[in-house]
Parts: sequence; C-alpha cells; structure tokens
Amino acid sequence: MARESLSGVSDNGRRREPAPSIVRESRGPRRKAGRGRGGSATAMPDVAAFRAKLATIVPSTNTIVEADFNHLFRVPGVTFHTGRMFIERPALDSNDAFAALLEQVGRAFEVAVRDVMTCEPDYLVMGMSAPTFWGGRDGNAAFLERARQLTGLDVTTGAEACADALTALGVRRIAVLTPYQPIMREQIV
Repeated sequence: MARESLSGVSDNGRRREPAPSIVRESRGPRRKAGRGRGGSATAMPDVAAFRAKLATIVPSTNTIVEADFNHLFRVPGVTFHTGRMFIERPALDSNDAFAALLEQVGRAFEVAVRDVMTCEPDYLVMGMSAPTFWGGRDGNAAFLERARQLTGLDVTTGAEACADALTALGVRRIAVLTPYQPIMREQIV
C-alpha cells in the first residue's frame, strides 16, 4: 500500500486528490466579500491560500513547529498561520513546574485560537503535544471537543495522529520515550 503525502503525490509517484476536509480543489483564488470604493461589495482574492489555510497553535517558546510547517509542507495553494500561546514561565524542571506550564497553556489556548481565527482558516492543528496527551484518550477527546467548539473547524492533535498511525500499522506494543517530567509519563501511559 502506497503512503500519501500532503503534496498530493503518493510514494509510488501517482497523483491523488487531497482530502476534501482539509484542502479544497484548486479553482483559482478564494474570494472574500469586502467593500470597495463607494461602499459596494467587492471580491478580494486570497491568491496564496486558494486551496486551504491551516491554523497552527503553538506555545510562544516553540521555535520548531512553524518553521517545519513552512519548510517541509510546501503545498501549492496551502498556507500555514500560527497562533501563539504566551508562556510566561517555561520551566519544566519539576512535576509542579510542568503542571503549572499546562495551566498556562490552558489559559492561553483560547486567546491564541481567537487571534489565528481572524485569518479565517479551514483547519486547526495543535502544534504542542503535551495538552493533547494529558489524560490519555479521554483527555484528547475533551481537548478536541473544546477546540472544535471554539473554532467550528476540524482539528488534528499529536495524540490523535499517533493513535491513528499505530492503528494503521497494526502496532500492539510500544515503548514511550519522553523529555517530560514523571507527571506527564503517568498521563500518557
């Protein structure tokens, strides 16, 4: 079975159509209603994101996810837009510090979503794993529900992507290596 990439080309070289829930067919620039001179409604093209705009939520301390998306996933007509969650105290040196970090993320998530939603994205990606693994499957389901209620969009999380990949590969046993404190290991195992 051939694997498929975001570029729409499977690893055997055959073209495929992008998933309709994430990427629209290329039909030229997306149009948004606006006001022209004299107050009449006009159309404004979105020439860069004529297929899809993907919103990505990351902590303010993260320097990798946004760069990876813009470098590794160059798909014509698809753009990535980042909402940053302000992290005031990024310490991860104890269980208490890690729990405090997740509290900061919980408070900052809605603001980051509010900000990135102004670009009218088509899909939301959570670019931080810890809050989506916290509480196991139930915790991820609650996170997904909250994100969907806030945005009205389909959402992808690291926890969901890992579970889907393990299922697709038929994996029955795994080992988990994590840079997190013991409190996080207890939440994901």
